[in-house]
Amino acid sequence: MNVAAVSTGAAFLILHDRMSDLRGSYGLTMEDLNLDLGPLGTLLPPVRPG
Repeated sequence: MNVAAVSTGAAFLILHDRMSDLRGSYGLTMEDLNLDLGPLGTLLPPVRPG
């Protein structure tokens, strides 16, 4: 098992949880946090309804 990969995965899970908390605290949506990267598209994938 690759320790660096596990640590990175854990960091992303923590980041996701904290971002969810912040969105709730400030009334933001995923669309509010998405960045337009120009020709690369958006940072986050489109939010699916539901």
